[in-house]
Amino acid sequence: MTLRKWKRWQIALAVFGMLAIGLAFLWPKAPQPPSSVTSVAQLEAYTEALVNFGTPPGMSLVVVKNGEIVYSKGFGWADHPRQIAATPQTVYHWWSCTKIVTAIAVLQLQEQGKLRLEDSVAQFLPFFKVHCPMNDSQAAFSGKT
Repeated sequence: MTLRKWKRWQIALAVFGMLAIGLAFLWPKAPQPPSSVTSVAQLEAYTEALVNFGTPPGMSLVVVKNGEIVYSKGFGWADHPRQIAATPQTVYHWWSCTKIVTAIAVLQLQEQGKLRLEDSVAQFLPFFKVHCPMNDSQAAFSGKT
């Protein structure tokens, strides 16, 4: 590569780098969560800021105390394209988020001594039949499930 072409590449890379850095500073940032929430107004303000940012486009909050609902409100959109507002009764599609909730529940049960991570799922759900020649641990670590 000639010196002239090398200089052009250096200039192009420098311009690209400056543009990338500039865009990083201009890119909108999600609202920062408060360090603590001491009022419903603070909670609602933060939730509204999140929804207005667009991540998520909508959510429902429900606070339960001693088995009773003490607060419930929808924020943003349940279905933005159709302009359907979120309500406390909105049903959301969790998709893969259920894996996180399930993992937390299983680990809490393990901490309480109610199950071991090596236990078979069929031990707790007898109707759940696994047709696999490997045991659960082998299946979990083999990548062949």
